[in-house]
Amino acid sequence: MAGEASTQKSSLRNNLMVFFFLIIIIWGILITEFFQYVLQETLSGTGLDEAVIKKITVNFTTLSTGVTIAGTLIVLVIALLLSKTITDPIKKLIDGVAEVAKGNFSTRIEVTSQDELGQLARGFNHMTNQLEELLYRIEAAKKYTDNIVTTIPSILIVLDSRMNVLSTNMDSDKLKNGTPSIGLLQFVEPLKDEIKACLETGEIQNKEIALNTEGAETPLVFSAAVSQIELEEEIGVLLTITDITEQKLAQERIKASLKEKEVLLKEVHHRVKNNLQVISSLLSLQAGYVNDKQALELFKESQNRVRSMAIIHERLYQSKDLGRIDFRGYVRDLADNLFRSYGVDSGRIMLNVNVDNVFLGVDMAIPCGLIVNELVSNSLKYAFPEGRKGEIRIDLFPEGEKNLVLIVKDNGIGFPEELDFRNTETLGLQLVNTLTEQVGGTITLSREGGTMFKIVLPN
Repeated sequence: MAGEASTQKSSLRNNLMVFFFLIIIIWGILITEFFQYVLQETLSGTGLDEAVIKKITVNFTTLSTGVTIAGTLIVLVIALLLSKTITDPIKKLIDGVAEVAKGNFSTRIEVTSQDELGQLARGFNHMTNQLEELLYRIEAAKKYTDNIVTTIPSILIVLDSRMNVLSTNMDSDKLKNGTPSIGLLQFVEPLKDEIKACLETGEIQNKEIALNTEGAETPLVFSAAVSQIELEEEIGVLLTITDITEQKLAQERIKASLKEKEVLLKEVHHRVKNNLQVISSLLSLQAGYVNDKQALELFKESQNRVRSMAIIHERLYQSKDLGRIDFRGYVRDLADNLFRSYGVDSGRIMLNVNVDNVFLGVDMAIPCGLIVNELVSNSLKYAFPEGRKGEIRIDLFPEGEKNLVLIVKDNGIGFPEELDFRNTETLGLQLVNTLTEQVGGTITLSREGGTMFKIVLPN
C-alpha cells in the first residue's frame, strides 16, 4: 500500500509537469511564430534586401527560442514547487487511508493549511477519532459479553437454520460431572424437533434430555431451552443447555426420604391409634368393675374422649395426606360412635351433619374433635329426656378467609337458664372452654329453640 501511494504521488507530479511543459511549449511556439510573421511583414515594407531580412528573422527566431526555453525552465521550476505543495498533502491523505485500512485507527494527518486539502485532512482526523472511540466501545462490549458467555454455567450453542454449529462456549468445566466426552451433536440430535418448531413459530421450546456417557454410572440430565436469534443473513437458534444431573439426583433423594418419612409417620399414627384403643379397652374393662352409676358415667365419657382422638389417628393413617384430615368424614364417624356408646336410637334422635369440604391439620382437628365430642355427648345425655324425639345438627363452614365456624345445635329442652356454661363444675364444658381458648377461638351460647353453641375458630 505504501509503494502504491508513492507511485500515485509520482504519477500525479509527472502528469502536472508534463501538462505545464506542453502548455509552455505550445505557447512559446505560437508567440514565436506570431512575432516572426509580424517582423517579416514590417521589414518587407522598409525596402531592405531579402538576405538582410532573412538574417534578421533567423536571429530573432534564435533569440525568441532561447527566451522560450529559459521561460520554460523557470515555469517548470515554479510548477515543481507548486506541485509539491499539492502532492505532499495528498500523499499524507493516501498514506493515512492506507494505515486506517490496516486497522491503525490512531493515524492522524498533520496539515496546517486552511485550504480545501486542510479541511479534508481535518475531516479525516475527526473521522479516525470517531472510529477509534467506536472501536474501543466495541472491544469493551465484546470483552464484557465474552466474560458473561464464558462464565455462565450453561452451555450455549449457536446454530444456523440448517442446524450447523456456528459457535459455542462449551468446555469440560460446564459439565458438573467432569465428563468432557460429550460432543456438541449429542445435544443437537435430541432437540431437532424443538429446533424446527422454534424456527417456524419463533416460540421458545423447552425440553429435558438425558445423555449416556462413558464412565458415568447414571445418564447425565440436561435442561435445554431453544430460542430464536438473528444472525447476519438469516434466522438461527440459540441452545441454552444446563446440567441438572445433581438437581435431579437430589430430587430423587428427597422423594425417597419423603417416602421413608411418610411410611414412618403412618406407622406413628397407626401405633398411636392402637395405644389409644388399648387405653379405651382398659377403661371399658375397668368400668366393668365399677358399680357406682356416676363413676361409670365418668368412665364412659373418658372412653369417648379417647376414641375421638383415636379416630383422628386412624383416619390420618388411612389418608394420603398425612398432615390434614377430612373433617366431614371424621365428624360423621365420631357422631356415630357416640350414638352407639349411649345406645341412642337413630330413629328417635336424628343426626344432621352439614360440614363443608374442610381439611384441618392435626393441631386443629384434635381440639375440634374433642369439642364436638363433649357438646354432642351433652345433647345426647340431657337434651332429650324420657324418650323425647329431636335432632342434633353439626355445622362447620368457613367465614371469610380467616375463620371457621363450628355450630353444634339440638332442639331439645334447652340449656338451663341458671347455669353459666363458662363457669361450671362439669369437666365436659370446662374442656370445651379450655380447648376453644387454646386454639384462639371464641364461643357463644344461644337458648332459642333448644341449645346452640357457636364456636369461631381461626382458619
